Amino acid sequence: MAGHGVRSFQMDYPYAQAAYLAAHPESPGNQLAGNINTPFNEYLKLIYEHGLLGMLIIVVFAVQVIRIENSSSANMIKSCLIALAVISFFSYPFQFFIFQLTGIIFVALLSGQSASKPLMVFKTRILAPCVCVVVVFTAVYGYNVQNCKQAMETHHADRLPVLKKSYNLLKNNHEYLSLYVRLLLRQSDETSLEQTKRLAVIAPATQVMCDLGDLYKKEKEFALAENCYMLAHNMVPVKFVPLHKLLLLYVETGEIGKAQKMAREILEKPVKVKTNVTDMIKREAEKILKAEN
Repeated sequence: MAGHGVRSFQMDYPYAQAAYLAAHPESPGNQLAGNINTPFNEYLKLIYEHGLLGMLIIVVFAVQVIRIENSSSANMIKSCLIALAVISFFSYPFQFFIFQLTGIIFVALLSGQSASKPLMVFKTRILAPCVCVVVVFTAVYGYNVQNCKQAMETHHADRLPVLKKSYNLLKNNHEYLSLYVRLLLRQSDETSLEQTKRLAVIAPATQVMCDLGDLYKKEKEFALAENCYMLAHNMVPVKFVPLHKLLLLYVETGEIGKAQKMAREILEKPVKVKTNVTDMIKREAEKILKAEN
């Protein structure tokens, strides 16, 4: 009824996709699956995260919009909101800061179209301050994300302090946390494992699980590393890198049977997009098979 919570789709879907594709190895989805953190439909995400209650709020809002008296300005704002509503059936506009801010402004402008005295009191004393707070917070939040992105594009030594400064505000933002973890991994920071585990919960993806597997492997937690690599493979079966990491893990741990089986799987696996990396992985698998024979 109330849904699974904010950001739950991006936290749950990759694991659900991995479980489904692992249980259906012949599914066409094995060749089509990618790292998905939001559906191409805002309403599906709304229902999953906020349930029927969230959808009811949207319906009530839509009814209130329709009931506002027509005027040139009101009709223009209604048209903009309708455009956003239609686009939301086929995309995810509200995942972007500019559309979030635009939606807030449209709602604020539209609320000024009614001349009802009780509503005017509500708008001036409650709604207007709330809108101002939301706009300011959204602007500050967006500024911090952009500042971190710009810091990552430079090669200065102060990149890590810049990202750490925004940590408390942005630690649950998957885009920021991805940048932060990438920098920690580059610098072999002692908090890399902790933050990569956080990212694997907030925004699991193939590369994240591979990075987590590498960190577990470094700590000699081979069983955990294997689970991470296998999960990375199941999330997006078309990728070769997780299989390559599994192959190297089995060689390092002396599991010859598993290494040979993985090498054969790599050699038999069709290549969707031929690259130097896939060629290298196949050559290495072939060498390991020849060496063992």
